Amino acid sequence: MPERIEISEFSGAELELIDRLKTLGPDDPETRENLTAWAKAGEAVAKMINTPRANAEFNIKQAKLYHAAGFLQEAWDSLESVRVRAHNDGDQEIYELAMRIMDEIDNAARLNEGRF
Repeated sequence: MPERIEISEFSGAELELIDRLKTLGPDDPETRENLTAWAKAGEAVAKMINTPRANAEFNIKQAKLYHAAGFLQEAWDSLESVRVRAHNDGDQEIYELAMRIMDEIDNAARLNEGRF
């Protein structure tokens, strides 16, 4: 059983899901089904590991997937909940990771504001 959830890289299936989200959006039935299955699988792994950190790592992974697909608000909301939970749990490492990714999202949004 894994002790952590890998959040630094996307698998091939995750990259395909990101591409589908970008091109077809979350309302496409097959894309929605794939996203739901991916989320349930990730939640199951986090539950199997059964630590607050595993749940936070899955939520960070989910936020990174949303961010990569262009869904900045969903990514931000997920990271905000991770940040608050990490603060309450005293997990400085997860707190700082969530803040760093939130800063990246904020910077990306600012860069895109000037584009037409």
